[in-house]
Amino acid sequence: MDIYPVGFTPRFGQRESDVSVHTGISTLAEARPQAELSLGFGQNRIRYFLTNSINASLGPHSPTAFHPGELTQQEVTLDASINQQTNWSAQQLPINLATGLQLRRERYRVQAGDPASYAVGPAAIEGLPSGANGFPGYSPLQAGHFTQQGLSAYADMDITLSTPLRLNLAARYESYSLFSSMLRGKLALWYELAPGIMLRTTLSNGFRAPTAGQVFSERTSQSLNSSFDAITTSGRFSPNAEVAAVLSERPDVTIRPLRAEKSVNISAGVGFSLPGEFDLTLDLYRIDLSDRFGLSPTYSLTSDEQQRLAAFSPYQNYQVANVRFFQNIFNTRTSGLDLVLTRSSLLGSGQLFFSAAYNYNRTQVTGGELMDNLIRRTQQEQGVPQHRASLSASYLSGPWEWRAGWRYIGNWQDQAISDSEQFQQFSPLQRFDLSLTYAVDAALSVKFGIENLFDTYPDEASLQSNRGLRYSRNSPYDTDGGQWYLRTNFAF
Repeated sequence: MDIYPVGFTPRFGQRESDVSVHTGISTLAEARPQAELSLGFGQNRIRYFLTNSINASLGPHSPTAFHPGELTQQEVTLDASINQQTNWSAQQLPINLATGLQLRRERYRVQAGDPASYAVGPAAIEGLPSGANGFPGYSPLQAGHFTQQGLSAYADMDITLSTPLRLNLAARYESYSLFSSMLRGKLALWYELAPGIMLRTTLSNGFRAPTAGQVFSERTSQSLNSSFDAITTSGRFSPNAEVAAVLSERPDVTIRPLRAEKSVNISAGVGFSLPGEFDLTLDLYRIDLSDRFGLSPTYSLTSDEQQRLAAFSPYQNYQVANVRFFQNIFNTRTSGLDLVLTRSSLLGSGQLFFSAAYNYNRTQVTGGELMDNLIRRTQQEQGVPQHRASLSASYLSGPWEWRAGWRYIGNWQDQAISDSEQFQQFSPLQRFDLSLTYAVDAALSVKFGIENLFDTYPDEASLQSNRGLRYSRNSPYDTDGGQWYLRTNFAF
């Protein structure tokens, strides 16, 4: 086959569209109580494309460009809330009660690619890989619509106990069609220690339910084995699928349905109003997360297990060799601090705003399957910067707003070699941003901006070089260099 006599590099990309629409009604500002009703719709769609590729199993009749499929996430929410403020006690201290209800529907859709992108052609029996090289398309077996409905209700009470002391109590109940119900709460205190000095602390817990896409979506890919004499098929499958049930029959394996991630959060801080119109806040926090989502170890299926699963896979007339699943597999503790300094002052005919911020953030794996896996534990603990800082200044005069900003992102680590305990250290990064906004009227504004003014790029990644990539796909910042943009905002 002479389509690519000197080799080829697949070109993979996506076309993305994002749409959101929100509308609502509310009572007048002076009404008591105040009520709001809103309806929101959001949708994100990704259409994949692949060029300069081939499905080798189709032989010389294979196309060289493919449409591997589409992914669509759609959400509809209906919110209703009531806010009532009144006074209590002989001192007529204020109390505010807010209650609300939300109905939410989530829809995740996987659309199959063109047949050639996932086909297993006649040449597969000779050892040639099937599916579009670089990114095999979604097959009809993997395609589908997956939905989840949610209902939540909350109550939030803010009470002034005395002139310097405030108490906040909140509770939220949520129920999902794919999961059980949960009740979570929050307790917060504010205390004015002296004029211009405020102390605050918060204790709360929460959870995050898996999405329909995380529960049901599946993905497979094919490659030649290490001996170059057969196709190896690997994939991530739903923990609710038949392959999970078959694998769980092993005495040492149990693939469980996904559960919600749970959190316990505690924070304490102090705020100062300083001379010269400066405000300074310092907050310490700790977040304990349990049952976090992650990929399970890779399991190799036996020939007997492959035969049992063949009946469920009419579009996969090849044997799946290796499988993984989303599972609740580890716990973490994140500790850190936020330091923020702001100032607002009059300057000439306008107003000058200044802010400086620093964040320290450290994550440690505290339990679960990652404790004994050095590679994955290091990725969780060192894969994001621990230090971040920023400076920004903006000047607002009439319809014009000028803004300049500086960002600092600290060092972090990523694997240097695939499946190796060697890690590459990435240097800190600094970026500068500029923007100019003109408000045509109260509803319409036009903004011109430059992000990453000096076109700064991060360190090149050794891990990605064999994939034709220069920078790490796991980087905590974009790797596209400087960007110029023109943005129009219209509110009605």
